Parts: sequence; structure tokens; C-alpha cells
Amino acid sequence: MNKRTIRKALLSLLAVYVLAHLAFVPIISILGRSTHGAKDTPARWQLPYEPLVVKNSLGVKYPGWFIPGAAHRPIVIVLTGSGGNKFGSISRVVTRALHDQGYGVFLFDTRGQGESPGIKTFGIGEANDLVRAVDELSRRYPGRKIGAVGFSLGAATILRAAGMDERLQAVAAYASYSEIDNAPIRNELAVQLQGLCKRQGNPALASAAPAIAEAIVSPLLTRLSLKIWSGTILPLPDPLESVARMQSRSLLLMHNGGDPEIPLRHLEKLKGAAAGRCEVKIFPYAHHEPPLWVAPFKEELSRTLVNFFYRELR
Repeated sequence: MNKRTIRKALLSLLAVYVLAHLAFVPIISILGRSTHGAKDTPARWQLPYEPLVVKNSLGVKYPGWFIPGAAHRPIVIVLTGSGGNKFGSISRVVTRALHDQGYGVFLFDTRGQGESPGIKTFGIGEANDLVRAVDELSRRYPGRKIGAVGFSLGAATILRAAGMDERLQAVAAYASYSEIDNAPIRNELAVQLQGLCKRQGNPALASAAPAIAEAIVSPLLTRLSLKIWSGTILPLPDPLESVARMQSRSLLLMHNGGDPEIPLRHLEKLKGAAAGRCEVKIFPYAHHEPPLWVAPFKEELSRTLVNFFYRELR
């Protein structure tokens, strides 16, 4: 085999590697999507609601629900994590806790999540979508203050948007990353690989899935792919930059102390960028998801959020 043939083979492999990264984003978005039934609405939580659709700059529609609270009280936007949807358990728990205190609550599925079309871009395009949601809420309910609470991907989306839009006056973020790297795609790729290997009856390969995902995912190409699929031309602040921009606005950072997917160091970086202008709550759990199956946790989370928004979003 001559040098020219070897060079062509290497270039072909490189092209396949780059294209694979472009394919990771939509594939993971499709495989990780969860939806809810047409009858799954806040009515099943014994809460009144109104359909409210958010349109992005291209006119793409993202369905949402507005649960009205007491007249003239603030509105809190709730976003779930990757693979979640607006009818999920975390939405129900948080919505009920806030609504019981008179807050209006807005729930919607960002792009590639739940019922919303598009490709999930791990908070990049989603931040622009959230700003559009704030536009719609401000237009419909002028004069009412707006806050937001998000979990994982939803948390990162909210932090990014807060760096772009000062109308988000109080923000609570649970398990957000501080800077985008290959971790979100790597983790989701590992989960999908593990599921595939287990279905094929290969537990040994399933256990190696995280290492495989770590080896093949490039941080640089991940950023490029997310940027392309988001359709975002102008640079957006990452959560770390947004926190530094928030100045006098209120911020609550929450995290599980033993989170293996988005380690606690991300919270520490965000806390450092806030320079003391934030409240921090670390829960004693060794996994990424909020442990809603633990009754004391649900009570503590609800109490923490209600107290935060009561103090900071009057």
C-alpha cells in the first residue's frame, strides 16, 4: 500500500469521524425523547391550565401550559432535564408546590423534547427558545415578574437565557453544567450504548459503554455539531458567563453531592462566578436525577424553591 492510498484512507476515516459527530446530536435527540399522552395535562394534577404556544424566530411552535396563580403574582417557568417532558414527575412536584403559594407556572417542552419538534442542542438553541417564552409571557401578562427553575439540561438552558435576558429576575438551577464540553453527549451516548448492548445480551460490552463514549467523542467536534444543529449564528453565553453577568439578580444553585454525570465541580465553578451572589443547596445523593421517590427530598426541594422565590421574586 503506497503513501497516497494510506493518506486517502486516513482522510476518509477522518471524514467519517467528523460526520459521526454531526450525526450524534440528532440520533441522541431522537432516541432520548420521551412524550406524554394527549390526556396527560395539568388537569390530571387537579390544576387549571391554559394552552400556550411559544414560537421561535422561524415560527416553529413549542407547546406549553400556563397554570394561572393569584392575580398579579409572579410567574415561574419550569424546565425539565434531557429526555424529560412537561408532564414529568419533577414538573408535577414543582408546579404544585409553587401554585399552592399563588405563583403562576409556565411549562413547555424545548426543542427536541416531549411534544416539541426539532433537535435537542443541550441548551444552546434552547436558550433562545426560552427568551421567546419570556417574550410571550411578558406580552400576555405585563407587569408580572418572571423567574425560572430548571433541572440538568433545563437548568443550563435557564442559566444561559438569564445571561441574555434581564427579565428573568430569579433563577434556580439544579445540576447544571458550568461549561459545555463533551460530557452531555458522551453521557447520553453511553446510556444508549448500554441499552443496546443489554438488549443484545452483552452485559460485558454494556459495562464498557461509558469508556467507549469517552474515547470516541471529541469536545471540539461536539461544540461544532451543537452549534450547527442549533442554528445559532451569534455566540451565546455559557452558564458560567451568564452567572457572572447576573449581577444583582437572584440565583439558587442546587446539586447532588455525588452526581456522577455532572460532577459537583460544575456547581463550584458556577458558585465562584457568582462571587457570593447566590444561594447554594447540596443534597446528599450519589446520582444525577432529583430523587423524587424519596418523600423527605420532595418536601425539602419544594420548601427550598418556595422559600427562594418568596424572598427573591416578590
